[in-house]
Amino acid sequence: MTDSQFDNLCMFVRDVLRHDVIEQLSSILNLINNDGGVGWRDQWPRDFESQEVIRALRRLVALGDVVVVRVRTDRGGYDDDLDADPETFPIDENTWFHLTPRGWASLEQWTPPPDSN
Repeated sequence: MTDSQFDNLCMFVRDVLRHDVIEQLSSILNLINNDGGVGWRDQWPRDFESQEVIRALRRLVALGDVVVVRVRTDRGGYDDDLDADPETFPIDENTWFHLTPRGWASLEQWTPPPDSN
């Protein structure tokens, strides 16, 4: 994947995160691979794969555009995991992602690619 493609992937992930307050990896994959109005499948040569979306999420966390939100299995509820190491935080069914104001600002400045359909 080229740097330009990776930059686009990161924007696509930011974009699908705007549809809800928090999303799990499985929801992000469903949204980004949607071939309707919310997804970016038409901009990629194949379905987006979990490992490349995880790589983008790790980059977005490192940039401060996304916050990791963890389900607290010990007491219920959620905690922003502000100390999450972008390289190593676990991504499982208890891991959710939230777009930060910085991530929203990136989206507001972005000109999406034209529809390729």
